[in-house]
Amino acid sequence: MKGRQGGFTLLEVLVALAIFAVSALVIMEQTTRSVHQQTRLEEKTIALWIAENNLAQLRLDNHWPNTGNTENIVNTSERNWRVQQQIENTANESLRKVTIIVSREASDVSLASLIGYVGEH
Repeated sequence: MKGRQGGFTLLEVLVALAIFAVSALVIMEQTTRSVHQQTRLEEKTIALWIAENNLAQLRLDNHWPNTGNTENIVNTSERNWRVQQQIENTANESLRKVTIIVSREASDVSLASLIGYVGEH
C-alpha cells in the first residue's frame, strides 16, 4: 500500500491565497487612507501657516489697513493658495477685525480660517 505523500492539497492552497488576497486588499486600503489623511493634514497645516503669516504681516505693517475684502494667490510649498481677507471696523475705533480664509487655488473648500485683530499704530 502506497503511503500518503506530504504537502498541501489544491483546495488548501486556494484558500490560503484567498486569505492572503483579502488581507493584502485591506492593507492597501488602509495605506491609501493613511496617505490621504497625511496629505490633508499637511495641506491644513500649510494653510494655517499662510493665514498666520498674513495676519502677522498686517500687524507689522506701518499703515492702518483699509476695510473691505481682498483675494490673493500665494505660492507656498510649490503650490498655489487662495487667501481671502476681510477687514471690518469694530466697536473700538482703534481696532479692526481681520478674517483670513485660505484654500487651494483651484478649490473653494476652506482649509484654514483665522480671525484676529489689528490695532492702529
